Amino acid sequence: MKQDDLTRNLEEASVFHAELLDAAKMKRKGLVGLDLEIIRTATAKEEKLVERVRENEDERRELIAGIAEENGLEPEKVKRLREIFDKLGSGVKSRVDSLRAELIKMAGALRRINNTNKLLAEQVLTHLHGFLGLIAGAADQEAGYGPGGKAASKPSTTMPLVVDRKV
Repeated sequence: MKQDDLTRNLEEASVFHAELLDAAKMKRKGLVGLDLEIIRTATAKEEKLVERVRENEDERRELIAGIAEENGLEPEKVKRLREIFDKLGSGVKSRVDSLRAELIKMAGALRRINNTNKLLAEQVLTHLHGFLGLIAGAADQEAGYGPGGKAASKPSTTMPLVVDRKV
């Protein structure tokens, strides 16, 4: 029965999204700890899961179209689950509704973690860019600040060029 298949499909979607949430948390841990291996592993896991989620969504669209057709609706016009929700059996309705709420909650958590990961990655890249600029630009500088914040004709070789005293 297509309604049972729809429930199974939504349960699979819930599992995939929970695994995506775990991968995003793993990536956050890697970004915070600057552990490239964890970041690579998490990213590879995310890529595989995103593909599985896509396949799951394609299957769900087909199931929704089939249920729509069984109930005398035009399958091409029915695109969303809520459009056939009233056509589902009462037991299926309650399970679908709880899975829907679960998926919405996970999607929100995933969005927040992905946003945090994006900000962490941008911060890491900004710092890395700054450090590379310091390394690359340190040899080219002709003047810098010496002890006490006074201008020096040559950069100090014993003190960093950027921070030469505590403020």
